[in-house]
Amino acid sequence: MENQKIKFISIKELMEQEFKSKIHVDDKFITIIKYDYPIEKKRCNTPAKILSWILHLSEKNWIDNDTIHDFTKAAMSHANIERVFF
Repeated sequence: MENQKIKFISIKELMEQEFKSKIHVDDKFITIIKYDYPIEKKRCNTPAKILSWILHLSEKNWIDNDTIHDFTKAAMSHANIERVFF
């Protein structure tokens, strides 16, 4: 235990690590890792398509809200859609 070092990370880094562990984005897919559920990027490249996926995923009894949120953020980023606050 003498040689072990403690690494401190910020909350932002912790959140990014958690996000990365749930969602994987590559050239063709946005994959929800926890459920091994790949979604083709071309099927979620517009606001309407992303909304359809959100509705589709929310009907599943095996997915949680945090993962749907992370998928939404990844899909919006891929489609270059900025988040708008009202």
